[in-house]
Amino acid sequence: MKNPPAGRAWALGEEMRSDTKRWITEDEDILRQAALAGTSVAEIASVVGRTESAIRARAYILRVLLRPRRYQATRFCLAISGA
Repeated sequence: MKNPPAGRAWALGEEMRSDTKRWITEDEDILRQAALAGTSVAEIASVVGRTESAIRARAYILRVLLRPRRYQATRFCLAISGA
């Protein structure tokens, strides 16, 4: 078999490489502190350098409660309301 199907590199003894960024303790600490402060998921994602879905997934694993989406006011919404 010349070209194995995608995901089958391990079967031929080739090492698979992951492109995902591993979570380090400092990133997890930032996530915990920001969640306690009520920071939005979007802001946490930009600080840590990850996607919003990655932040939500890691928060779930760490059992960290994030602000519900409906309460995450954007700066645009705050500018309109005059807050």
